[in-house]
Amino acid sequence: MKKQLFIISALLLLYSCETPFEREKEFFAYLKEVQRMELSEKQLVLLMQTNFCGACTEEVRAALASYIEAQNLKTTVVLSSNEKEVKAFFQELPSSPDVRIDPAYKMEQYGMKFTSDLLVIFEEGRILSWAFLDDKGLARIGRKQ
Repeated sequence: MKKQLFIISALLLLYSCETPFEREKEFFAYLKEVQRMELSEKQLVLLMQTNFCGACTEEVRAALASYIEAQNLKTTVVLSSNEKEVKAFFQELPSSPDVRIDPAYKMEQYGMKFTSDLLVIFEEGRILSWAFLDDKGLARIGRKQ
């Protein structure tokens, strides 16, 4: 578990601005317009594609739980559907992340439908770091300042 947490943290810190998040505009539009989120404070947002296996594996859940708890940030988890088991998992974390459900497939309409889950840390309206996750943990990662 500590090894997974270290790998996630190290990779988020190692990559430079050379890998921008291509859907940044759509991501912020979705969060502001659909989820009605304030984007002024530093926070972690996790978009979970609950209809794919990435969200359902114990390995990914354990790594995400450790990472979320270690970050000590306001956290919002947006699920692509009301998958009760995944929703309950996040609601039971000690940090009590805000768990939301995507209404009427809006993620897809905003171009936020991926085959992997998406973890983003942002502050004051800009992305600090981001990573796609899959059933093996981190699949691709980028950092933007």
